[in-house]
Amino acid sequence: MFVQVLVDEQINAGRAIVEALRREHFPISTAFWYRIPESGYWRLVIASKLIDRIGSLEGYRRLHKILHELGLWNTLSGSISLLSPSDPTFRSLHEYAQGPGQFGIGPSELHNMFQDAYFYAP
Repeated sequence: MFVQVLVDEQINAGRAIVEALRREHFPISTAFWYRIPESGYWRLVIASKLIDRIGSLEGYRRLHKILHELGLWNTLSGSISLLSPSDPTFRSLHEYAQGPGQFGIGPSELHNMFQDAYFYAP
């Protein structure tokens, strides 16, 4: 199986998206890149309680606006999941991503091709 490595360009793009959403008063509970085991591809997972209030359709509309403004629509539009923190899918992804040996925030700052998740600071 082909495993894609998370690169600085993706990490920086994710950070820019998170910061832009926060500037637009879009509260984020957590955001992280997660490598999907079956495919080896990375997905940016963003959790926001706002989704419970406005719904996922409106949430994605706001996210797409940010992606266009940042010039990231073509490269990342299909690689982002926007979920409520109470969504069972989010809770499963988050639990797996927090497993041992992950990188980003926390004790290890090493960028290692064998990692499965990268978390942004809250």
